Amino acid sequence: MSTDELTIIVNDFVLRQTEKSSLSHMAHTWSELIWRIKTNWDKRESGGREGIVLVPVDPQGFFSPVVELAESDVLLWKFSARSKGEHSRKPVKIVNRRQSPAKSVKIVLYRSDVLTETETAQGKPDNKNSWEIISVNASPYDDEPIRPETLMHNHFGSPGGTKTGMTSEEFEAALQKSFEFWKDKASV
Repeated sequence: MSTDELTIIVNDFVLRQTEKSSLSHMAHTWSELIWRIKTNWDKRESGGREGIVLVPVDPQGFFSPVVELAESDVLLWKFSARSKGEHSRKPVKIVNRRQSPAKSVKIVLYRSDVLTETETAQGKPDNKNSWEIISVNASPYDDEPIRPETLMHNHFGSPGGTKTGMTSEEFEAALQKSFEFWKDKASV
């Protein structure tokens, strides 16, 4: 399939990723990001199940909220939903630190038919070439795994989560990798 046949949609969920959020953000326009995705489409990786892909892009112009914790850091929990229709979650944030330029960036795209499972599709689910940008994952590390909380919400089917389809063994291995990485990190 040529990238000319791809339809890339900016899903509303990713619009929460701004400079003022505690999430990764970029200094690019959505049109520029879509061009970068199409340019790197042949480098895409599996996102853990059919219909989810991660497309690596050049990290210049992207910023990451992820920092390694120090003994004196102050953490903040705010119990809130990420978007309408989801149950509230309890993300951990760190105060008084700044985002830094990213070292690696992967754009998370879901095929529109996969998003019909959570009723969040904005593209045409009958078009297998319709992909939606769900997240811009910018990191100061080369290989940042999914956060344990996000993995569990996905695996156990929380509203807003996308089922992983992992076996118990695959889930345990992914959770261990996630735990080992995130046990001393948080977002600013």
